[in-house]
Amino acid sequence: DHHPMLGNMVPNPQFVAQVEQRFGKNARLICACAMGGRSMKAAGALAEAGFTDVVDMIGGFSGRAMPPEPGWAQLDLPIASDGETWEQVKATIGA
Repeated sequence: DHHPMLGNMVPNPQFVAQVEQRFGKNARLICACAMGGRSMKAAGALAEAGFTDVVDMIGGFSGRAMPPEPGWAQLDLPIASDGETWEQVKATIGA
């Protein structure tokens, strides 16, 4: 895949094997990327390999223009940065 901001990218041929080493096939997994295209392919590859609870974060983090789909950041969902913990993020959103 090519992304103008990220340069030329190629799929990791070890992706499924690496996920299998870290998670069971029944693990709940969310695939995400910047705009949703690469994560959709990753989620599909995992489903084909027998993972049973995989979803793709449509629109990714930044959103996409065609077809229009807001991303995580555009939906004003909580974001951790620079080493923040989930506890710190929850405190800022009142969760």
